[in-house]
Amino acid sequence: MTEKNGESRQPHEESSELIEPNLQAGISDLPPKNPYPVLSIDRSGQVVYANGAARSMIKNWKNLDGQPVLEFCRQLVEETLSSGMSTRIVEIEHEDRAFSLTVILNEDQSGADLFGIDITERKAAEEEVRFAADHDLLTRLPNPHLLADLLEKQLAKAKKNGQISAFLYLDINNFKQINDTFGRDIGDQVLLETAKRLAENKNLVDTVARVGADEFGVILRNVNTEDDVVRITKEIMKANETPVHIQNRKIGISETVGITLYPAHAKNATMIIAGAESAMRRARTNKRPFQIFNKKMEAEAAERITLANDLTSALDNHEFVVYYQPIVDAQNDHLVAAEALVRWHHPEKGLLPPIKFLPVAEDTGYIAPLGAWVLREACSQIAAWKRDHPDSLERIAISINLSVRQLYAYDVVKLVTETLDATGLDPKFLELEITETLLMEGHDRILRALSDLKKMGVLLTIDDFGIGYSSLAYLKNFPIDILKIDKVFTDSVVGDPRNKTIIGTIISLSHDLGLKVIAEGVETKEQQEVLRELDCDALQGYLFAKPAPAEVFHKHYLQKNRRRGEAA
Repeated sequence: MTEKNGESRQPHEESSELIEPNLQAGISDLPPKNPYPVLSIDRSGQVVYANGAARSMIKNWKNLDGQPVLEFCRQLVEETLSSGMSTRIVEIEHEDRAFSLTVILNEDQSGADLFGIDITERKAAEEEVRFAADHDLLTRLPNPHLLADLLEKQLAKAKKNGQISAFLYLDINNFKQINDTFGRDIGDQVLLETAKRLAENKNLVDTVARVGADEFGVILRNVNTEDDVVRITKEIMKANETPVHIQNRKIGISETVGITLYPAHAKNATMIIAGAESAMRRARTNKRPFQIFNKKMEAEAAERITLANDLTSALDNHEFVVYYQPIVDAQNDHLVAAEALVRWHHPEKGLLPPIKFLPVAEDTGYIAPLGAWVLREACSQIAAWKRDHPDSLERIAISINLSVRQLYAYDVVKLVTETLDATGLDPKFLELEITETLLMEGHDRILRALSDLKKMGVLLTIDDFGIGYSSLAYLKNFPIDILKIDKVFTDSVVGDPRNKTIIGTIISLSHDLGLKVIAEGVETKEQQEVLRELDCDALQGYLFAKPAPAEVFHKHYLQKNRRRGEAA
């Protein structure tokens, strides 16, 4: 190693003389019995202070990152000094524990102090959160997000090898009746037993996933013909016919199954899964145990084409309308924001919810002009409400979704700037929602845009948190203000201690990162009480109000909020 002054030195020996206590400025106030290691190392690499925990670490730990402990710490200090950074944080592992080691340079850069802390429990909680992003918490099986990835890989392998692939969409028959008759706990046990039985067919099944409340997706292995798929489907269904014995009850189980084949029926995971689901529903309608996808089921695809064509003129024909749903303070139910949600008054099909047309708009690129219209309309509306009710609505924000297409199709910073200028809305009252998947893709253009929006004063929200990458530690690298917990977590926060713990961890870690947390999909008082207990900041869901047109939202919610403000 070489010092900055050019004089060379040999690696230090880890003798007791190097760690005699010599209190330095900045650490003399630390409690003497601090259970975590504290070191002070000067520029020459000499240890001028080490508390008891640090001495124990140096003496008892064999190495860190392939080096003696003390040399590892010296290297950290040296790298920090040469990097120009005043602070550096690294995470290290030793045996079955995880630690965070913070290096803080002295003001005169004569050396640095190192502070260690045990983060094992935090890392375990974060790992559980990451697991929950791709898995169902009850069955521990892959969720639809992960299933799509796994199926795409399977299809790519089949294409490369010139093979066919098969996918089953299984729905448990009469599951609602089982839940209603025996209770949710018994219903959960039925789901667990079904998942176990499906996964046990290792010679037949490649992957099992939970894709709905009582629905499972199965990727088959070793199939060569359609007859093979039918045979394997029958074997799986027969194996599941054995009644489940739970709490001295014998409960019969059966499934309805939809089947799709690659490449005969579709070429990608999305269409394979959608086709199998359509086939399952057709089988249920026809009271058949299973159904293979066929050309007649392509009517749904034809409907998508019709909608795509109709979308091109819908904006010019003023067929869209913005609905608003309240977001309330978790502690007192006071209005803090409204989310803007678009609806389509189709001239023939009536009022269409977003799920019916937004996927088509995304596929066709029409989401970009539609999103720009929603942004302008919603900002104009909230600005007008603020002018009409300056006292009661002074701090109310509007929350609007940004799509991938919008971020790529437009200069989104320019779009937002022009919209705010035109409507007179203060940037601090605009919250833009993006999905965590989009954020984690980390494209430079998007990240620059988000940073510029943040500098303008616009608030940024991660939407549907928990169904994508779910790395809270990663979020600290982005200009995020608010995190929205996905409805899938809210649904099971009551009666599921593990899920309650996960949500509590998300909220706690988010607060540590300076983020506010909103829980979506709150539908019951019980959910509200648990989320309050977990210190969630705000809530959104049908418990408070369904999305409504501007005039209805104003009449039933804004006037109510104004009366509260006047009473206060």
